[in-house]
Amino acid sequence: MPQSLAPEDVIGLLQLEPNAPCGFVRVTFVSRPSVAPKGLPPPFAGRRPAGSALCFLETPRAAVRLHRIRAVAGSVRPAASAGGPR
Repeated sequence: MPQSLAPEDVIGLLQLEPNAPCGFVRVTFVSRPSVAPKGLPPPFAGRRPAGSALCFLETPRAAVRLHRIRAVAGSVRPAASAGGPR
């Protein structure tokens, strides 16, 4: 039987930080290529990475709040959280 971890254990192991709209977050990748300062419309200003990846965790005390992501975004969920085998 797999061992259960409390949300606080996962937060500590993955070194996640509180984030108002997204529960707990850690940046796991930022691309070296970037978009030039004038390559994007407002409200984006300055040079931005062409891509990045985040690991985030939603808990009962820190739920994901409705917010707008002004970029192309994708998400990956572990099978257990997507209703798959546990």
